[in-house]
Amino acid sequence: MAFRDVEGAVVSYLNGLLAEPVSTKVPTSRPPAFVTVRRTGGPTSGRVVDQPQLTVSAWGPSSTAALALAEDVRDALLAAARVRTTPGFHRVRVESLYYDPDPVSSIDRYTLLVFLTVRANRA
Repeated sequence: MAFRDVEGAVVSYLNGLLAEPVSTKVPTSRPPAFVTVRRTGGPTSGRVVDQPQLTVSAWGPSSTAALALAEDVRDALLAAARVRTTPGFHRVRVESLYYDPDPVSSIDRYTLLVFLTVRANRA
């Protein structure tokens, strides 16, 4: 069994729902609003269950816009677990949503810490 590309799965899922672009990196030419997804930790339980921690940041032209986008992201991820619309996502937990302006550019963004429980792919 192989573990899923969790970042890729979340990026694909969110890109299918949001008007703003979602990727694992800050775009070279920054749009006014976008979302980044990065795996920043989490344990693996045996060969079947992965419990990744994702840091998801919603960037916007204002703190209000960034917060609204972050709330949309949170709602979309929680809905995915509730209705099982994303294959392999069994649990989604959002532990925080906080204001986190970029320290280099001072662009407004809100960050969510997201914890997933994901089963490995069958080979």
